[in-house]
Amino acid sequence: MTTTRRPSAGFSAGTLLNSVFLALAVALAAALLVQMGSASTELRLANRTTKLAETDRILFETSGAMRLSRGNSQTALQTADDAKSKLEEIRTHTDRLLQAALRARSATSSRPTPGTSRSVRSSAVLRTCRARLPPKPGSRIR
Repeated sequence: MTTTRRPSAGFSAGTLLNSVFLALAVALAAALLVQMGSASTELRLANRTTKLAETDRILFETSGAMRLSRGNSQTALQTADDAKSKLEEIRTHTDRLLQAALRARSATSSRPTPGTSRSVRSSAVLRTCRARLPPKPGSRIR
């Protein structure tokens, strides 16, 4: 009886197993990298949302304080004999809140609007808010 030998393809069972495990390891690493990238994006989004929520809180407090300062200024002018110190106190408090709101706003705006620089927009907001504040005692009316 003669036996016929088939020519070997050159791949042993161990080589095939190793290549399958290597392919699975590469696929697993790629899947993990995709998940890590997604997690990184979600983390950046969560940080941005936290900053926006903090800014929203500060703006809400500041806008309420601005409304109250107008009423308090009018009340101080109508009821107090020496309203200058009370008005200066109200103005100082309102200015402090306004500066905090502007700092919070500039901290959250990472990219300026195209065609506008951040400093131009901030100074415009500051001018608008200061125009709404009661005038300092002793200064000319705007």
